[in-house]
Amino acid sequence: MLDPRESWSTQQLVDFLAVVGACEDAGSAQETAVERAAEALEADVGALVEGGAVVASAGFADGEAPAEALVAAASARMGSLTLPWGEACRTLALPLRPGGDARLLLGRTGNDDFAAEEASLLGGMAQVLALSRRTIELVESLQERQALLERLACIQHAIVRRAELSEVLEAIVRDVSELVGAEVVALRLVDPEGRAGQPLAVLFLDVDDFKSINDELGHPAGDELLRQVAGRLREAIRSEDVVARLGGDEFAVALETTPEAAARTARRILDACERPFTLPGRTTRVGVSIGVVAGDEAPDELLRHADLALHEAKAAGKGRCVSYSPDMQATTRRRLGLERDLRRALEAGELLLQYQPIFRLATEGLVGVEALLRWRHPELGLLPPVEFIPIAEATRLIVPIGRWVLEEACRQAAEWARRWPVVEMGINVSGLQLAEPSSPPSSPSSWPARGSRPRHSSSSSRKPCSWEDVEATTDRLWAARELGVQIAVDDFGTGYSSLQYLLRFPLDILKMPRAFVEHIDGPRHEQAVGRAILDLATSLRLRVVAEGIERPEQLTRLRELDGARGQGFLLARPLDSPQVAALLARAELDAAACR
Repeated sequence: MLDPRESWSTQQLVDFLAVVGACEDAGSAQETAVERAAEALEADVGALVEGGAVVASAGFADGEAPAEALVAAASARMGSLTLPWGEACRTLALPLRPGGDARLLLGRTGNDDFAAEEASLLGGMAQVLALSRRTIELVESLQERQALLERLACIQHAIVRRAELSEVLEAIVRDVSELVGAEVVALRLVDPEGRAGQPLAVLFLDVDDFKSINDELGHPAGDELLRQVAGRLREAIRSEDVVARLGGDEFAVALETTPEAAARTARRILDACERPFTLPGRTTRVGVSIGVVAGDEAPDELLRHADLALHEAKAAGKGRCVSYSPDMQATTRRRLGLERDLRRALEAGELLLQYQPIFRLATEGLVGVEALLRWRHPELGLLPPVEFIPIAEATRLIVPIGRWVLEEACRQAAEWARRWPVVEMGINVSGLQLAEPSSPPSSPSSWPARGSRPRHSSSSSRKPCSWEDVEATTDRLWAARELGVQIAVDDFGTGYSSLQYLLRFPLDILKMPRAFVEHIDGPRHEQAVGRAILDLATSLRLRVVAEGIERPEQLTRLRELDGARGQGFLLARPLDSPQVAALLARAELDAAACR
């Protein structure tokens, strides 16, 4: 059972999660988080400190927040601070993520330090704020993509209606200028016939671990870093060479030169980027990885080969340049081969299902299984989903494959039900499947006639539904629910699984991802988000399935927190259907938990 003080703190964290998660932009989320944290812990002042600056504050009049003093106080977990009006206060500061620069700070007048329970609550609030900011960044990224698509559509329209070349080029320059906010944009036209006999070299590079810069310092710091990297590139190349940003943190340099000279230019770029970069509030070092290719091939072929070489540079340890060689195409050939083989794998009967048992944690009684897709390749052996699911989604083969998974899982569930009438079958559904109007589980006619419907369907996808698809997806999920299918949200709190979907989608089950289960038996501040997910599920009347239980301590802690169900290697590995039948034969099913 939870300590009463712990239940009280967890409820505050749930309320905090709901309010901050509803904010539409990072600025309002940060301001709201600081205000609500100060209110919850009865602090006099609060602040969010990041990059050596105060990005949000509470308890101070406009312009009165002592930035230097707050930044200094945030550098220590507990300390003291003199407020602008002369009062002294004790401070508590905790990071939004381990090792990160952003810290949530509270100050309370008097001489008493914050209690351990208060520190645990503030740590949970800091993690919730970090999660909310990542969700908001995803939304903003999708909006930026939409703006880009609209600009590209204008350019495409000019080309399709066969406008004059000058008009097309003007449209490109105008739209690029508006997108990137640049005052000067120029195009350089290269005549392919004019470079006969002159080898063209391409350098393809990106910034190593750029995502961590965005995560720790924020997107403004990331944008500043990219501007400085572009400046270093211009310093390292000749005036006649061309440098372009391809997107994100990727750059390309085109040079008319020999392979040896191209490699020397790449090393100059590496040397230029080894110098520290000065960003708001921090001086940092970052590396770049470079793929190099030179030859007489077409420019798009050279760029493709340079991209292959860049991947080799990343795989070799980053922070280096690698020149292209033909054997690098083996990886590409493997992927294309898998794509070709996957197209016939379904008809050839090479796909199969294994089943991960799900247990009621209080009794370790078996309550159901989750169907997991595998591919027994005739030459490569048994392949895990990570090898082929991305290919299936990229080619939309996931739709017919998902249909087969549903049919096979329902057939197996019906077979087991003849002997063991109460067994839940969980089936993962890709977002691309949900986008199909006639795809399971949204259409009554789409369910296999020979199999019983699964008790719940767990939706998990590496790609998000577009915002335009959300309403249609919601309607299909409601239709499935009316058929008796229970709906689960997978990997809640990570990736594309957003807080807002808890209210928009008709959900029955919330799956706690391995990332939160991993720390559920750790220090109190590391447990905070996991405990909040459990309490949030209780408040919304959702059942919880904890994934990735691998240590006895995790199982014990989840039982104490009333984590109702779970799965993982500690309890059982994925099994073939005969192994599941043997397990069912000797297990006493917890019938009450399956109703």
